[in-house]
Amino acid sequence: MPSTGQDPLALPGFAALPRPVWLRAFDMPAGHSVEPHTHPWGQLMYAASGVLEASTEQHACLIPPRRAMWLPAGVTHSVRARTAVVFRSFYLAPEIATGLGPCRVVEISPLLDNLIQRASEFASDYPDDGPEARLMQVLVDELHNAPDSGLDLPLPRDARLRRVTDHLQEHPGERLGIEDWAQRVGASRRTLARLFRDETGLSFREWRERVRLLAALPRLERGESVTLIAGELGYESTSAFIELFQRQLRTSPGALARQMRAGS
Repeated sequence: MPSTGQDPLALPGFAALPRPVWLRAFDMPAGHSVEPHTHPWGQLMYAASGVLEASTEQHACLIPPRRAMWLPAGVTHSVRARTAVVFRSFYLAPEIATGLGPCRVVEISPLLDNLIQRASEFASDYPDDGPEARLMQVLVDELHNAPDSGLDLPLPRDARLRRVTDHLQEHPGERLGIEDWAQRVGASRRTLARLFRDETGLSFREWRERVRLLAALPRLERGESVTLIAGELGYESTSAFIELFQRQLRTSPGALARQMRAGS
């Protein structure tokens, strides 16, 4: 999107969007961060290249290339660029964002990527009855069909569950099972399993797999060995780690590492 003469890294200062779908496109330097904030419209944060780190009160996530984070209106969030990022941020008016659901990280298809790149060339005051507006509507339609990427980490509120999840975030290679954790936090196995499902939407095993995947991404970005990462994250074998990685992210650790380093 052509420059407006304002600092591209500054948060928008207006009370209402100039258009129902409005895009900001700029390069974000490595280490740049945006403090927790909120706004009355939805937001799609996309890293065309590079890696973003984002968090809300209930989610933590990494956003590598060809993934994006959807944030509904009113959700407090912060952002940090782990590497240099080619950043695309779409703001959607509430009436446009209906049906896009809660916070999640989605996959960006080649078609959606092309639409985003084309939209980034539009003027900020593009005609609301011209081809630009129609392309923006197609973009929103495609966003409704974007599958979850599995790169967001739902965070619970229950104090017992937070003891487990806080520890696993600090020590993702921890091998303790749910029975061990139930004893440690003073709950039955059944109660702990129910809490995981109710508060995160995932089973204990699924949540632990996801936190391990998220822990692996920065290490892959730094060029560490896949075998070393797999062992230190508690996997029985390198092949087990690669299989999980491909099942969850539909790409190999090596391929994603190359994508991430391309933006560093």
